[in-house]
Amino acid sequence: ANCVNGFPKAGVSDPGLWAAMTQGAIRESGKMNAQDVANCVNGFPKAGVSDPGLWAAMTQGAIRESGKMNAQEIANCVNGFPKAGVSDPALWAAMTQGAIRESGKMNAQGLANCVNGFPKAGVSDPGLWAAMTQGAIRESGKMNAQDVANCVNGFPKAGVSDPGLWAAMTQGAIRESGKMNAQEIANCVNGFPKAGVSDP
Repeated sequence: ANCVNGFPKAGVSDPGLWAAMTQGAIRESGKMNAQDVANCVNGFPKAGVSDPGLWAAMTQGAIRESGKMNAQEIANCVNGFPKAGVSDPALWAAMTQGAIRESGKMNAQGLANCVNGFPKAGVSDPGLWAAMTQGAIRESGKMNAQDVANCVNGFPKAGVSDPGLWAAMTQGAIRESGKMNAQEIANCVNGFPKAGVSDP
């Protein structure tokens, strides 16, 4: 799991390596703890690994370990599984419960990853989005350009219209606008109107 998490950071894309990592992860998936599963779910998509057997094993592991996952581990799973196209209802129910439970401990990046990831899986749970809204308001001052853009892109997909949230996102986008890349700007330009934000 540490290898799967680390190799993408070093830009390692050797197909033979990733085939071996995939086989190893499937073989050992039943022994993986919460951190191991989260590291794999975070790392494999970065290497473009789409093996169905791998993702079935990771799904089972995440459901099994979800009750033990901390805030970062939940966020890594919510960010990673959609990239592999995983839509298992039991998985997303477990991730929803975990995110609600850990939302008070999530940092800016973790919250932004959840806000960006859950809509891709079609999760509309009101309790989840209330928790994500509170968290994003709390952490908005610490969000970087990517975090703000992910939130502005994700919250409208869940129909979140909380005025306090959008005031915080507006301030964050103004603050971080000079650091945003083209995609982040486009996400903001696309997202703010859906929330009815018209700040000059």
